[in-house]
Amino acid sequence: MSEENYWNRRFAIRDRVGPLRFHLKKAEESIHAASRALAELEKFLKEAEG
Repeated sequence: MSEENYWNRRFAIRDRVGPLRFHLKKAEESIHAASRALAELEKFLKEAEG
């Protein structure tokens, strides 16, 4: 494989991985937000019961 071919492949892979990392980060933030909301709901329900 020529050096130019090598770098073209590397940049193509990088260009595909970048957006995936962005979406993964956003998904993680959504999961954390949902987890916090669930904890608040559980706390509210415990207070309502007791």
